[in-house]
Order: sequence, then C-alpha cells, then structure tokens
Amino acid sequence: MEGLETLNRKRLELPGGNYLEVAQAGSGSSLLFLHGGAGSISNWRHQIAAFQADYHVVALNLRGHGGSPWPGPSHVDDFFTDVLYALDTLPMSSRLALMGHSFGGYLATRLAVTRPERVAALGLFNTCGHLPNTPVSRFLQLFSRRSDLLRYFWPGRVNAGPQVTFELMHRTLKQWQAWPLYSQLTMPVLVALGGCDLLIPLRLGRRMAAAIPRCRLEIVATAGHVLPIERPGLVNSWIRALLTEAFRPEPACVPPGSPG
Repeated sequence: MEGLETLNRKRLELPGGNYLEVAQAGSGSSLLFLHGGAGSISNWRHQIAAFQADYHVVALNLRGHGGSPWPGPSHVDDFFTDVLYALDTLPMSSRLALMGHSFGGYLATRLAVTRPERVAALGLFNTCGHLPNTPVSRFLQLFSRRSDLLRYFWPGRVNAGPQVTFELMHRTLKQWQAWPLYSQLTMPVLVALGGCDLLIPLRLGRRMAAAIPRCRLEIVATAGHVLPIERPGLVNSWIRALLTEAFRPEPACVPPGSPG
C-alpha cells in the first residue's frame, strides 16, 4: 500500500509467547503511531510517508490486527501491556512523539501518563475518554462477526478478523476508560476531531480537550472518524507543528559576562 513500501517490518516478541508486528523507517527523533480498534498500521500510511524523511517513524499492529496474532480473549490491560513493552523495548529516541487514533488514543494517553519522561508530545485523533453507546457502535457490535463486510465497505481502515472484532466490540472496548488521565498529561497535546464522527461525538471530544492542560484543539466540521486518512494534509500540518514545538532546540546558555 502506498506510503508503506519502504517500511522495515519485524516481530517484537512479547513475554508469554505472542508477538507484535512492528514497522519502522527513517532516523532521528522517534514518532510512534498506534492505530484504533479493528484498524492497522495502514491507517497511518499518509503520516508515515510524510514524516519518514525527517523522523524515525515506528508503527505497531496491535494484537489480533494486521500481522500481529490474536492470542485469544484480551482485556484492555493486555493491549496496554503490549504497547508499554514496545515503548520500553524498541530502539527509539529517549524522548518521542506519540500519535494515537480512536482506541489507540486511549492507549497513547495511558502511555503518556505512565512514561511522561519519554513522551515529548502527544497527538490524539478521533478519541475521547470511553467508547460511547451510539447507533454506530451498536451497528458495529451487531455486525462484528462480519468484519469481512466491514473491510469491504471500509478498505484500508478495517484489518481485523471476525473473532477479534467481536471480542473488541462486545468486551475489550467496553473497558476503555481514560477520563481520569487527561488532567495528568504534562506534554503538549494535539486533539483533532471530526464534526461528522458518528463513533466519537464532538461533545465528548471537546470535553476531553478541555480537561488537558496544554491542548491544541482542531476540528474538521465535515470529517468523520478516521482523520489521518480523510484529511491527511491537515493532519500532517498539525503534527508537524506539534513536533516543532516538542523538539525545539534548547536555547544555548550564555556564560555570565559574555556579549549578548
């Protein structure tokens, strides 16, 4: 798929015998991308293509997604333990930028609170403090065993099998709870929302943004739930501004008595 051809893919072996598929390219300060439930690395293809020339881009397929095997029914904490292990184990810069979409935004928020010394900046896209009970979420629950149909209607967005999608919609994503975490974020945070997102209502995204101390809020009134694919140019420009702020060089110290 365009934007992913240059990625170096490998397995990250996890404690317990499972593994995650990891893709990376480029060098420099690291950007770690986490996709949402039933998605994959390909959800970030436009951002990977845009930033690999200037940064070290790293993307994971969560357990049961893309090339990462599904070990069976999994609690939300199992997903978090996987990505925390990846953060602690993969060779990345000591401080990095973390980008999360939807459920990946929940995982990214937990990582940023758990390892604040590692996270220089956080990007949260189409996410909020929990997965609300909306007509779309109920539709996805109803058709969760037919993820082949979902993949047909949303190519490049859905990349999980029926068993994984069923477990996500009926169990795992109901355990998603991030509301107490937002006030603990200390780094600059970008929040980007779609005004036509039928899965994450705008009012909940605004509530999340209001709880984050150092937040820049961007809203695309006509966009839906997958901003990184729907509005890649805007998303890339917002991420680039966030990275400029996060990785701004420290001002040089001028010894006392020196000119200037």
